[in-house]
Amino acid sequence: MSRKLVTERDIRLPQFRDANIEDLEFDGTGEVVRKDRFETSMRKIYSKLCGINGLSSRETWTCDQVVDAIDQLLRFKQLVIALNTLPVDAEFYHFTNDVYVKDIDQEHLQIAKDEPKAGHLINHSVCEDDCIWERSSGFVEYIDHLISIDDMRKEVAEFGRGTSD
Repeated sequence: MSRKLVTERDIRLPQFRDANIEDLEFDGTGEVVRKDRFETSMRKIYSKLCGINGLSSRETWTCDQVVDAIDQLLRFKQLVIALNTLPVDAEFYHFTNDVYVKDIDQEHLQIAKDEPKAGHLINHSVCEDDCIWERSSGFVEYIDHLISIDDMRKEVAEFGRGTSD
């Protein structure tokens, strides 16, 4: 039989073994958690994002930089998904509406740009996931939010080379 005395530390859960009681709190579910869990989580996320948005393991960082890096990673994901489901003849993509666009009526586009207050509609074709092109129309603001398929490919390539800051 050991003569070593049992201490409070010996009976604590492993995740709380070295914690001071003042460093713990109850979370929304009533579980005991470390007060620094958000900072610890942010540090774990930061370490996985080094190389994105200028994050470096040798430099200091801010929470905003980490959030921006996550935004860039999510955009990269959306670009890759959009490019992998790309209809062969698509010319543009609209992120918000998740549709591909082609055949923008350049004549009406120019009229709409020349007379922005007149509210001219611009004819074009759209394609959703079903790969069936349909005629549609939209205002110049809609057309201005399109990104060309070539620009999407360039953005993916730049991200892959680490030049997406």
